[in-house]
Amino acid sequence: MEYHNISKEQEELIVRFEIQYLVHILKPATIRCYRTRITHFLSWNVDEGGKPLAEISRKDIRSYQADCRRQGGNGKPDAAFRRFFDYLKIIKKIKINPMDSITMPGG
Repeated sequence: MEYHNISKEQEELIVRFEIQYLVHILKPATIRCYRTRITHFLSWNVDEGGKPLAEISRKDIRSYQADCRRQGGNGKPDAAFRRFFDYLKIIKKIKINPMDSITMPGG
């Protein structure tokens, strides 16, 4: 899978997410990790047909997690996704955070 196939708009959303939402609460290394995780997910989404952000569902996230597990990753629910989709909801790019119905470890 290639990880550089997301749209310019999605790249800009990630940068705004980092600047407006994360920079005040997380360490730089954590922000880099979030960027990697989100970019990987969005790239996977493009490979799977490129659903618009507003149409990504819990099922899509679960499919991504299953693909990660098949490739040797842990596939666990991710705080990066929850925060990214929270941010998209705040800026009205989506109406529902698909992570809201996914239980996080320890939660």
